[in-house]
Amino acid sequence: MPYYTYLDPNKHERIEYHPYGSTPLTTCPDCGEVMWRKPTAPRINWNGLKPSQGEFSPAVRNLVNNEQENREKYQEKKADYERRKRDLQSQAYV
Repeated sequence: MPYYTYLDPNKHERIEYHPYGSTPLTTCPDCGEVMWRKPTAPRINWNGLKPSQGEFSPAVRNLVNNEQENREKYQEKKADYERRKRDLQSQAYV
């Protein structure tokens, strides 16, 4: 369930957990002012490892360690795509 941070003009801040589509908190329980949702950065789970642990997740480590192989595979796929695209274009004009 996502959490949202709300802020009012008097700088009261609240964190509320509620499901998508539910009615959000609109007034501050402390002062009665209108509360607005404060923009927050999305939470990203890098395969369970925190960035502060100083290591890449296994999935990211695999991308980094196999960089050259991945680049070669990409180039092969790109060339194959371009070849098929040319073939389809040439068939369209026949």
